[in-house]
Amino acid sequence: MHPGAVAIESSTLTPEWIRKLSEHFRAKGISLLDATLSGSRAQAEAAQLVYLIGGDAKVMSATEPLLKILGSGIQHVGPIGAGSLAKLTTNTLLGVQVDTIAELRQSGTILRICL
Repeated sequence: MHPGAVAIESSTLTPEWIRKLSEHFRAKGISLLDATLSGSRAQAEAAQLVYLIGGDAKVMSATEPLLKILGSGIQHVGPIGAGSLAKLTTNTLLGVQVDTIAELRQSGTILRICL
């Protein structure tokens, strides 16, 4: 990548690793967005993924047309590493919900979810 380019990392990585990666790119004059995704295959196929983005807000704004190809929601959540932290927090909360539902089902409790 050349100086002035923008790297977009969408893996679910630790915030510490993202910050180290950002330092590596910054030394080469390249901006990095920590652009984790929320959604599954169905949302990806429908271009309805939600981006949780850490990094410079101006860089994020400049990349919005590209990000909107896959995503219907783009949320700036803070500095570099914040996107990964938001994604890991979301995954943790989802895990708690799944575990709770499994426990309720196993104990015989009837669970009704009204939308």
